[in-house]
Amino acid sequence: MSILNRLRVLYEREVRLGNYLLDFVIGRQVIEVNGDIHKFHLERDTRKVQAIREAGYRLLIVQEADMEIAPLLISEFLGQSIHQVAA
Repeated sequence: MSILNRLRVLYEREVRLGNYLLDFVIGRQVIEVNGDIHKFHLERDTRKVQAIREAGYRLLIVQEADMEIAPLLISEFLGQSIHQVAA
């Protein structure tokens, strides 16, 4: 994810947690990017969120439709300065 690269954050992509793949893992934080398909998988997504939280991760879910504000959401979630994102 280019925003994570711009923040110079080390992350892992598609990390397995039980039966689930986590989109982005940064230490004990998870960022999930959800597209329209997720509205058809609400029960599975609810179980995934529960599994992530029970494993002790902080979680941010970003909808694909909100990608224009994703840099702000992600930088705040990670405690990074938004000024680093713009650079």
